[in-house]
Amino acid sequence: MLSSLPFSATTTTWHNPPADAPAASFPLRYHTPSPTDLWYTPTEHRDSAPTLLLNDTIAPTTPFTLTTHFRAPYKTLYDQAGLAIYQSPTVWLKAGVEFFDNELKVSTVVTNGFSDWSVQPYTSFLAPGEQPKEGFPLWVRAVRKQGKGGEVVVEASVDGQRWKLIRHCFGWDKEVRVGIMSAAPTKSEGFEVTFEEVRVEV
Repeated sequence: MLSSLPFSATTTTWHNPPADAPAASFPLRYHTPSPTDLWYTPTEHRDSAPTLLLNDTIAPTTPFTLTTHFRAPYKTLYDQAGLAIYQSPTVWLKAGVEFFDNELKVSTVVTNGFSDWSVQPYTSFLAPGEQPKEGFPLWVRAVRKQGKGGEVVVEASVDGQRWKLIRHCFGWDKEVRVGIMSAAPTKSEGFEVTFEEVRVEV
């Protein structure tokens, strides 16, 4: 049976804290400053995104499920928020919502030396005729399997019930910290994000 790790003020630490960095209690609301980003390519090395992570690492062989539910008024190119699996500035995974090409995308970036990026339209997660709710809420979960080469399955949902696969990757048999992040890479006034919950089960 899975047990939950507490995600609270005493068990987490901010990496690149925002000016109004709150303690981890829910709903957790803060202003994402600009320009901030989490991105690593041969020409760009960015590790300035506000990221709230568990203090304790999760061992390489320990399976876990990280789930979060959040919303924000995304409006500027690359505004983003979601979950984070973090080992170092060059080894991490993030998944959530990102504003790109004048619409919201459900986005995943896997970085292991360099970043790669995949997106799907947010609207593709809605049922036929369904309209997005205020704040464009999204649930995202990442599941690391046991004994399968560091297999991680990432899924997303607009209601916490109907889940769709957004990424399936390997090589995550690493000691990692887990949590949440947001970023506003394009120069702007930034945006306020609200995380309704974060669950870590091992």
